This record gives sequence, structure tokens and C-alpha cells, in this order.
Amino acid sequence: MALIRPSKFSDKDSLTSLVNAAYTEFEGHLWKPGHMRLPPAMFDIYHAAQEIRVAELHGGGVVGCIRVVYTESPRELSANIGMFAVKSELRGTGLGKQLVQHVLSEAKEKGCSWIDLELMYPRAEWDSWKMERLKPWYERLGFVFDREVEKADYFPADKLGRLIQDCRMDVFKKIL
Repeated sequence: MALIRPSKFSDKDSLTSLVNAAYTEFEGHLWKPGHMRLPPAMFDIYHAAQEIRVAELHGGGVVGCIRVVYTESPRELSANIGMFAVKSELRGTGLGKQLVQHVLSEAKEKGCSWIDLELMYPRAEWDSWKMERLKPWYERLGFVFDREVEKADYFPADKLGRLIQDCRMDVFKKIL
């Protein structure tokens, strides 16, 4: 069992490396060469906003992370998770589930009504298998398909221009 904690500034190098390696593995073929899911400057912003949770093995350093963003509207508080990564050699050990469950508990304690996440798939069926594997995993944790969003509504223009494949964004939601 890992210790789940807020990020520290000293996690910057290991977290940017972990996240970029994981997203290169699963989404690298969708982006122009050199695309980074977590540039160091973005870590600084997310860390300052206290949005990153880190999984750390006792004496083993950072082995996973997840980002949670809380949004308050006049009617309710909700959360969104993303930037979820686990060291490749620890996938399948329950570490990812522990990270997600930690954030689900945290969101519920804060009074969130629901939590959502986005999965990006290439529209080419032959090339979507890596992301398709994640869908049943999230469904087992209680997330259900909510809607598809246009990537132009999701990504800023500079990031959108770095995509090299046509993709769709599916939003999955869990009521808390």
C-alpha cells in the first residue's frame, strides 16, 4: 500500500518524468514529436494550486500521481481528475485504484456531487486499443459514459495544433 499525499516541489523532476513517460506510451502517437503532457512550468502551476496527489512507496520514491481540480458553481461542488499515471512496472498492482479511490474519498469529504474525467481516443478504430483498455477499468470504479466533447472545446488552440490524429474526447462521470 502506497502513501498518498499532496505533491511537494521536490517531486517536480520525478513527476514530470513519470507523467510524460506514461502519456507518451498511451497518447504519444496522437501528438507531434516532442509534445509533453506535463511541462515543468505546468507542474509549478498545478503544484501551487495544490491539485496534484502523489503515490509514494515507503523508501521507493514517487510511483504514481493524479490531478484533481475542484469547481464550484452556484448549485454544487464538483471535481475533475486527470494527469493520472502509475509507473509501468507497478500497473496491475492496485496502485492506480488506490489513487483514484483516495481522490474519490477526498472529493466526497469536500461535498462534491460528482467527479468526472476525460479519455481521448483516436477516431481511427485500429489505433484506439490502448485507450479502450481504460474504459472498462474506470467503469469498474463506478464511472459511466456521460458525453462526447469536441476537442476544440477542450484544448487551447496552441495544444490543439499539436495533435496529428483526429480524436474524440469522452467524458465519464461518477455521482458521489
